[in-house]
Amino acid sequence: MTLRSRFLPAAILVVALAAAGCGSSGAAIPNITGTWSGTGTFGDVDGTVKSSPETLTVTKQDGALVWGTVEYSNPDGTAVKEAVIGTFTDDGQAFVMTERTSLWQGTVSGSTMKVVVSWTGDPSHGAFEMTLTKK
Repeated sequence: MTLRSRFLPAAILVVALAAAGCGSSGAAIPNITGTWSGTGTFGDVDGTVKSSPETLTVTKQDGALVWGTVEYSNPDGTAVKEAVIGTFTDDGQAFVMTERTSLWQGTVSGSTMKVVVSWTGDPSHGAFEMTLTKK
């Protein structure tokens, strides 16, 4: 039996135990189901500042995973309602959600949600920060 083959079972055991300890931190994931509202203010490509009411409705949460809809108005005034899906980080401190044209990244503290929205599919504006409050 070679030195490598004698230590292989012990190495596998150490890796397995380490992996088992690296799972979920056990941190509490905030329950964000419900309706959140605020105002998004952003710079438009025409050099003006625009704003729009935003409503995030989280309709389902399964642990760290979330599903819902976001409603807002485009710069031209057309109403938009998009599906959003996302997840919390393993420590429950932050979340990321996506919809058809944007990426939402944020944190939750009680009934306040701080979000940075980055637009990826609409060239009329880039990114903005917004505070949403749970209704």
